[in-house]
Amino acid sequence: MTTVGQKATFKFAVDSALLSELGEKLVSTVHVALTELIKNAYDADATNVDVSIIPELVGAPRIVVVDNGIGMAVDDVRRFWMKIGTANKIDAPVSKRFGRLKTGSKGIGRFACRRLGANLDLTTCAKIKDNKTGRQSYQTTRINFRWDKFEPGIDVEDVKSSGTIEISSKGKTGTRLEIWGGVQDEWQVRGFNYLQRRAN
Repeated sequence: MTTVGQKATFKFAVDSALLSELGEKLVSTVHVALTELIKNAYDADATNVDVSIIPELVGAPRIVVVDNGIGMAVDDVRRFWMKIGTANKIDAPVSKRFGRLKTGSKGIGRFACRRLGANLDLTTCAKIKDNKTGRQSYQTTRINFRWDKFEPGIDVEDVKSSGTIEISSKGKTGTRLEIWGGVQDEWQVRGFNYLQRRAN
């Protein structure tokens, strides 16, 4: 007996294991990872980037990267930061404020963060404009990422990351990344020399 064919739709899903695999292939060393984060600050029209590498008692050091760029509104966070494989830098090849040719590659900032540690606190502040009143305000988005939640066998879109959104009449634009929880300390001369050999 043959049943009548029924129409059905299908969609792709991405296993969380892909984050680890892409991270290892696209970001070969911690030095490359840090370089990518600084490139992202440049692309966000930052004029200043502060980088702190703070030793921890166990494992990799804590990394804090703070820039004074344009930051990301929550819509940008959702459309670009939270979406893997966006074509943002292809569609908008130059920066908004200074017209810089964007340098970050393949949208791998999130993978760079994962390469540097198991935990990420992202804080980003951007100017937003009320379409009705024309008034400008500052929107701050804070998100906590725990990369160990992205376990093999779980779809990426099923993993929730908690955060908050605040709006204020005063503020400063920019992005702050605090990364910690790396198992192994790779910030050694040997790793830096490896990066130098690849660049030459």
